[in-house]
Amino acid sequence: MNSCPIPLQERFAPSLGLLRKALLELESCYVQPMNHLVPRPALMLVGAVASSLYLLEHAIWSYKNSELAKELDSEVFRRWVLEGGVEGALQAVRRIRTADSRNRAQLNAQLAFGGVVGSKL
Repeated sequence: MNSCPIPLQERFAPSLGLLRKALLELESCYVQPMNHLVPRPALMLVGAVASSLYLLEHAIWSYKNSELAKELDSEVFRRWVLEGGVEGALQAVRRIRTADSRNRAQLNAQLAFGGVVGSKL
């Protein structure tokens, strides 16, 4: 994100800010003790962030090399971050990290297997 030209940094300020928040959230997901429900939404956030970074890289390239597509590529990046997967994935991670994980895990098992779930051993 630091290689982004100044005019693009100004245009992408909200998007880049959200990406920074997502990266900080990811970093804090994997500290011990880790909530066992976090890995799935955290991996979804990794995918959303990785996609965003590829789109940002392409928007930077387009800004430097292409008169025709630079506005469109910038808009694709902006929309993906602000309206697409990043915000939703970030909210999902935060929701899981603040939820009562023990109760949620039991409810997940009941939803998946029905009724009261107990050990068969």
